[in-house]
Amino acid sequence: MSTPEIKQPRSAGITALVAVLPKWIRTNEYWRKRYPERYARAPGASPRAAAPVPGVARSAYDIEMDRYLDDPFLGAVERRVVGPGESSVTLAVAAARQAIETAGLTPGDIDQLVSSSIFPDRVGIGDAGFISKELKQRGGCFHVEATCNGSLVSLLIASAFVSAGLKRRVLATAACNFSRAIDESYPTSPLTGDGAGAFVVSEVEPGYGLLGTYSLQTGESCGTWILDTAPDETGTTEGGRKIRLRSEPTILHVFRRIYEPSLHQAVDGALRAANVRLEDINFFIFSASVAWFSPFCVRALGIDPARTLDTYPLYANMANAMLPVGLHRAALTGRLRRDDLVLIYGFGGQSESTAAVLRWGDVALGPEPPAGEIVP
Repeated sequence: MSTPEIKQPRSAGITALVAVLPKWIRTNEYWRKRYPERYARAPGASPRAAAPVPGVARSAYDIEMDRYLDDPFLGAVERRVVGPGESSVTLAVAAARQAIETAGLTPGDIDQLVSSSIFPDRVGIGDAGFISKELKQRGGCFHVEATCNGSLVSLLIASAFVSAGLKRRVLATAACNFSRAIDESYPTSPLTGDGAGAFVVSEVEPGYGLLGTYSLQTGESCGTWILDTAPDETGTTEGGRKIRLRSEPTILHVFRRIYEPSLHQAVDGALRAANVRLEDINFFIFSASVAWFSPFCVRALGIDPARTLDTYPLYANMANAMLPVGLHRAALTGRLRRDDLVLIYGFGGQSESTAAVLRWGDVALGPEPPAGEIVP
């Protein structure tokens, strides 16, 4: 009996990447006009959440956070928001269509769609089927729930499909619709924005694409976000109700405690898996959930700030859309080039902390998102 041939895994990576942003921009003036007492806070009047935690040593996170505590907007400057008739599905479909076109493909060429949304348009079910229906894509589809880390988890799933030879081309979408889930009067509303990204994963030349990854669960953060439903006055969602997001008062204390060890464990694991050193990495992309997150990662890892890019001042926290939008901007502006080693790090509360090392290859890029219009 002959020995069956053992097939080597294929190299898999991103081959097309796009970013899509809603037209409307809310600046800080939007909240100053509507909530003047809250946002006229005097310098030095730091939010209660920033109070020291007894028994917790001062960390890189605390040091970088200090610069923003006198700012009532905590470093947020602008953010995009959806308009009438827009939803998580419309954002994802727009990004998906652009990614397919950028890749030189048709919807029929896509074997699998993997979607992530913060939050889906319908309570209790993801957006994947609705996106695929709009695209008229014939391959399989499913939704990934990994909170703010959905796009990176989707990249790992897509790469595994292609590497194993199960799929040839996987399309991943990441849509964030925070403005519908967080009431504008809620304190965290100015810290968040809406947007979407999409990418195609397919076979790439050996030595390129995903080289190594490491993930760990973030169960210690469970309970920091409170999810329920509320009436949807926009008429966007079926059934007239939408997912509503609020935060538990101790949320910042929890994240101050777990961010740094999670970062180090994920990054160290991904570097080992890729058989590279930190100093070998040419560029870093971090999921900047707050204004000081990227500076914190830079300080904690001891890397050169010039080797990363921070989109937070432009878009605020876009959850699962942050990583593809950041990658797209870095590549489009020439900060990330072919042959570069790039380390991507994402943190998903109540989900997982993940780092991945990629060798950047020939990636087709969608256009720069158009300039927006400021909401009065």
